[in-house]
Amino acid sequence: MKGDACATFDQCSVTNLFRTCSCDSDCHIYGTCCIDAEQFPLTSMTEQHFHCKSDRITTPVFAKRACAENYKGGTDDKHRCTETEEEDKADIISNWMVTNPKTGVTYWNKQCAVCNNEKEDDLEYWTLQVTCPSKHGEKKFDENYIKKHLSFDLKEDEWGLSVEGDFVSCFIRFFQPGDMAGKLEYCAPNMISTCPHNYTNEDVIGKCSNYYGERKEKNSDIYYKNVHCALCNGKTLKELDCAGRNYRPIGLISGYDIIRVTFGSGRWLNKEGVEKYKCSKTFNYDPFHKRCRRLHGSLSNMEDKTTNAAQTLAVQAFIFISVFFINNIFLYFSLLM
Repeated sequence: MKGDACATFDQCSVTNLFRTCSCDSDCHIYGTCCIDAEQFPLTSMTEQHFHCKSDRITTPVFAKRACAENYKGGTDDKHRCTETEEEDKADIISNWMVTNPKTGVTYWNKQCAVCNNEKEDDLEYWTLQVTCPSKHGEKKFDENYIKKHLSFDLKEDEWGLSVEGDFVSCFIRFFQPGDMAGKLEYCAPNMISTCPHNYTNEDVIGKCSNYYGERKEKNSDIYYKNVHCALCNGKTLKELDCAGRNYRPIGLISGYDIIRVTFGSGRWLNKEGVEKYKCSKTFNYDPFHKRCRRLHGSLSNMEDKTTNAAQTLAVQAFIFISVFFINNIFLYFSLLM
């Protein structure tokens, strides 16, 4: 487009490393291919069911949120992948992302990976970090205090600590696996990729949907899929910057004394670990809600840890008594014969 100084960077043929699009072999999966990429035309990320995950993570990344067509598992697995509410701040586990380091594909949660036929041993959990102030008034906190007292406040819609009648907010962030830094498919969380419904220029509408070449609105965090998407949304060339698909980290906490508590690799989900929580076979311990629950099931589908232990003991006792009774009946009849 005449006057568009960024157009030079919308092509793979440009040797400059700065590009507004992608020339990678998998760019068609995410819908980020340059117009002259070998994989062009685009397959949109919507068709591939990749979404830009930005809630509570440092750098937004494309995450798959759909099951493979050939998945033969139950409907519950599919539901837990596709129907999890991102805005449900109370349910941390259902939004805990996993990545396959071999393929670089990130999934919305473990259930999405499972219903894409991934093997659990091939997956890496993102690291979760809880950041709280180190004190409130005269009360000082340490890591053990935070682990024990961290709770979700429905009124504040936040995780934090209840201290002497006050609520102290804590911040929860997910960090990509350390060995995957720079290798994932990052994205812009505020991307506009369509024209308004009342826009009538069919040529611009077609070009907006046809190729990828990011533009960023100056003095703003709003991105456009390409210059035509920006134009049909009322922006002029002077209002746009070239965007090199390098997104600055968001949501970093600084400015005061803090305590960080880190959960990595889902290690606490193993009930055979240091703390042997007595959850039944299909349940795992949720350290945030301090209850047993099905992994990626709803919060309403939980059981009390101590109650479940008693139930398990009762079942074991019943089985023992039944076996003892049956064996003795068999012995009694044997003696009569």
